[in-house]
Amino acid sequence: MTSIVEDKNDQQRIERRRQRLESLGTLASGIVHDLNNLLTPILMSSRMLQRKDTNIDRDALLATITTSASRGADLISQLLTFARGGEGQHVPLQVDQIIPDVVAILRHTLPEFVELETDVEADLPAIMGDATEISQVVMNLAINARDAMSDNEVSGAPQPTNGILGIACRSMVLETARSFTYVTLSAGRYLSIAVSDTGGGIGPEVRERMFDPFFTTKPRGQGTGLGLSTSLGIVRSHGGAVDVQSEPRQGTTITVIFPVAQAPAQP
Repeated sequence: MTSIVEDKNDQQRIERRRQRLESLGTLASGIVHDLNNLLTPILMSSRMLQRKDTNIDRDALLATITTSASRGADLISQLLTFARGGEGQHVPLQVDQIIPDVVAILRHTLPEFVELETDVEADLPAIMGDATEISQVVMNLAINARDAMSDNEVSGAPQPTNGILGIACRSMVLETARSFTYVTLSAGRYLSIAVSDTGGGIGPEVRERMFDPFFTTKPRGQGTGLGLSTSLGIVRSHGGAVDVQSEPRQGTTITVIFPVAQAPAQP
């Protein structure tokens, strides 16, 4: 029996790594575009420095090279942290220290018509969790929200001219037990992370299957359908739940809910 449980846990870890790499592939085009924008001033400044023109402000050009290279290094560092992930244990952590890193990557991948808004409540309680897995959940939900505004999934809905992708973190209290997707949470203190979009909404048929492994509404080759199912698995492994609110032509909000930690958060 122990061997079966260990094999199942290993398989779940493999699936989570696979899905995390898939997310990176989805983010790649936006990242490449931004890296190109960072490399262009470096190349131009380098070429100008090679000239023997005495009127060139060499200090300014060197500053441009240094700044662009530093920004590129920061971006790559963020990507490597997300890609490597980890098999860390659940420890007390602060979500408000995780969200900025996810947002930093997301900003490089959004189309021009999508605005990213964050609303993080002050003095949030800690949760028991794995920082990499929590980041993966938020990234998955944000990618889906972005795509919902980029791809018209509701028949007859107008093409988007602008959109808002929102990420909000709140503390919450359940006075009584409440049922969510596949799980019921008992009364107590929780922390919620809500990811919202102003896309076309989710239809009833899709909503029934959206957390099924390998289910996707995207064209062949543009997704394995593991993002939401992996996210649900991560949330449940943290003792949490998922709530979905969606209206046709109005948008969707997916909220993940985690029980608060009893121990102080790690610095």
